[in-house]
Amino acid sequence: MDLERENRKIQAYLPNTGRMDEFLIPGNTFFLVPQQSGHLRYRVIGTLYQNNHVFLDTMKMNHIFKNLVRSNILAEFSNALSIQSEISFLDSRFDFLIVDYQNQQNLVEVKSCTLCHNQVAMFPDAPTARGRKHLLTLEQAATNGYRVHVYYLVTNYSASTFLPNLHTDPAYGEIFLNCRKINFKVVKLHFTDPVTLAAEKSEEIRIRDIDFRQNSFNKGSYLLLLQNDGDISIKIGALGWRNFPAGYYVYVGSALHSLQARLKRHSRHDKRKHWHIDYITPNPMRILRTWTIRRQDRIEE
Repeated sequence: MDLERENRKIQAYLPNTGRMDEFLIPGNTFFLVPQQSGHLRYRVIGTLYQNNHVFLDTMKMNHIFKNLVRSNILAEFSNALSIQSEISFLDSRFDFLIVDYQNQQNLVEVKSCTLCHNQVAMFPDAPTARGRKHLLTLEQAATNGYRVHVYYLVTNYSASTFLPNLHTDPAYGEIFLNCRKINFKVVKLHFTDPVTLAAEKSEEIRIRDIDFRQNSFNKGSYLLLLQNDGDISIKIGALGWRNFPAGYYVYVGSALHSLQARLKRHSRHDKRKHWHIDYITPNPMRILRTWTIRRQDRIEE
């Protein structure tokens, strides 16, 4: 990623595959450490969000989880007999196989959760076909005698509750709710500075599945980010001619019957012009990004 320090441009390796829309904005603070290998000199390890440290080095999360187990911080794995990394089952690989004091074999998948806004942590922050597959395969593993677990490690300590991210990946949330055999746990981690974890302060937080059930419908509000490459003048139905300077625009709308169908309509060229937005999308303005907010009530205003 491209960063700036004291008017000097810096390129750093970001070991996180999420979208991180809430972090990647001008002026936000990131923390770096030197890298000994690779073509970039620095590695991004964290950032600040709503006055909290957020650890971003997802490649360290399995190491952190293993230390939590070995330190007997996770109650259900206290006094575990063994912990083994990278376990294959069917056509998937899972992070750990833990044998507990009852000689029960536990398959564990660890997920790093960096998205946390106003004390609500959400996963995933981008659609994840791999994540959906992992849940379905763990359900199968449970029928083969394994005890199966998914641990979401939230790296923003301000989190007080957790919600499957119905806005970004509703299919993941649906599978989450329908997986009856998986033991889901959400643990928030306390980083006292960008790299120091106070492991003893790790704390389990509540999963708000009822909020997901109440709002996981194909309805809600949305935002379209539009790009206009040049100054244009367009006749917008009864509004008449309107001038649009070159630049970026955000359109806010609601669809309380079929959200996905409405979004697809905005991208179609062959459509009857019904709303004002139909006159400018997808031509001459291009839709760069779409954000959806799934809920039963209209919040467009």
